[in-house]
Amino acid sequence: MKKLGVYIIVAIVILLHGLIWFMLRQEDSPKEGNLPPEQEQTPVQPEENAPAQPAVQPAQAAQPPAPLVAPSAGKPPVAPVAKPPVSQAATPPAQAATPPAQAARGALGPYHKGFFQVTEKELTPAVKKAVAEVRSGLVIDLNTNAVLWQKDASGVHPIASLTKLLTATMLMEHLAAHPEQSLQTTMTITNDDRAYFKRNGIKGVFLDTNEVYTLDDFLMCMMICSANDCAYMVGRYLNGGDAKGFPEKMNARAKELGLNNMHFNNANGLPVNAASGRQENTGTALEIAYLAVRAMQYPAIMKWAGTPMARLRADKKNPFDVNSTNKLLRGKVPGVTGLKTGFTDGAGYCIALTCEREGKKRMVLLMGVSGSDRGKRRDEIARQLLEWSYTL
Repeated sequence: MKKLGVYIIVAIVILLHGLIWFMLRQEDSPKEGNLPPEQEQTPVQPEENAPAQPAVQPAQAAQPPAPLVAPSAGKPPVAPVAKPPVSQAATPPAQAATPPAQAARGALGPYHKGFFQVTEKELTPAVKKAVAEVRSGLVIDLNTNAVLWQKDASGVHPIASLTKLLTATMLMEHLAAHPEQSLQTTMTITNDDRAYFKRNGIKGVFLDTNEVYTLDDFLMCMMICSANDCAYMVGRYLNGGDAKGFPEKMNARAKELGLNNMHFNNANGLPVNAASGRQENTGTALEIAYLAVRAMQYPAIMKWAGTPMARLRADKKNPFDVNSTNKLLRGKVPGVTGLKTGFTDGAGYCIALTCEREGKKRMVLLMGVSGSDRGKRRDEIARQLLEWSYTL
């Protein structure tokens, strides 16, 4: 019996010891919602395809390292995961509507003497005879900016409606800098506008008082049919309603672009009356070629520059068809993409002709071609130079 009593006592001691151990184990075990820091503070993963963020946000000063959490017995210290500030909430701020694709202002940099590289080639006898009728001109490989042929390209000459290359480019630069405005922004023709057109003999597309047009309407007519009234309206828009002050802006922009030989009296290229006589907008062939390259950055300009015909007031009772002054767009010369023609008595017939064939891009620029054939001879000389350039 004594031996049985000893066994019972030993069994009770063992049972009590196990119960005490189990209770202590339960107290040490982590409960749900009370996990240790290294398990609870899982880093937040970035959103899929989110752009990489800089290590330090520009608007924030660098923060010192977070202090370590006091370690539990037998455990290493753990740095807490900092919560993002309110300004970095997961929901991004609302984005403004994306404007149409536009070239960045100054993407080419200003014009300089080495902008075009001269690598002149020998003309064929027939083409050499034809260019004798040209006052100034260039043929440029636009893939390399190499000058393949030139004639008095640095001489200052009247540029007529090639002026509109700067007017159109300044419009697109303005819209790129002011995304709250667009080519769908409208303008209303005023009595003062009509009086100016009548006083200066400007017809264009016959803009009438109280008619409302978009800036794209004006751009279309400038680039397709060289509408002088539309160029005037763009100048008025870009100068805050005062067209008279716009030439000053044009001359300032020309200087910013390094076009030091250019001078503008208006937005359209018509000669103006002055005490010394009729004054023309002027520039060099090289400077005009640079302006053309700059204008070609803008799809909106090239869209209309390459359009043979369009319709103004299409939804009105008096629609008006606008036909391109660039007759080489009509399919007889493959690959022609634009760009701009011009004519005044002082400037003669001018053209900046652009073309692309199988990825090879060319520009032919002619100034001062004479004749009374409404530019047919100019177009033929330009065509001959273009075809010659594609044989090289």
